Amino acid sequence: MQATPVVELCRASEAERPILYELLDHYLAELSSHREHAVGPVDAGGYEYFPLYWSEPGRHPLFLVVGTERVGFALLREVSDAGTIEMSEFYIRPEHRKSGLGSAAVAEIWRQYPGAWELQFHVLNRAASRFWPRCIGQGALDKPVISEVEEDDGSRIQYRFRTAAA
Repeated sequence: MQATPVVELCRASEAERPILYELLDHYLAELSSHREHAVGPVDAGGYEYFPLYWSEPGRHPLFLVVGTERVGFALLREVSDAGTIEMSEFYIRPEHRKSGLGSAAVAEIWRQYPGAWELQFHVLNRAASRFWPRCIGQGALDKPVISEVEEDDGSRIQYRFRTAAA
């Protein structure tokens, strides 16, 4: 049996913004193919929240690192008035998918950021519809609340759940 990969969460520094920007660009281009309506950013230049990850408290720009390689990123946002943490964006580079790195990264995120969580994915994103329920099932303290929500870009599945530190 293959060992679970070790994924380290590394906060993206101001100097590393261009690297994260490039990864975000690839992610948003891919994400746009899962939208029902052509609304929202299709590249990093259109992602208005990007600069806030270095200026607004409660935002966490994280590289997902294995060894010395950045295999992806996660953008987390603490929503203080709702008391939740939002998985705003999550991306594993295509060449690292189906290797267990995504699941390992999510488990590490939930270990380091325990609490009430919310995440959404597009109904048309088949990979996300397999990935997220499996990860949530492994990390949630209790049964998640699942609902379908309508956003400007189309239907999404929303999960609300709680995690605890290991």
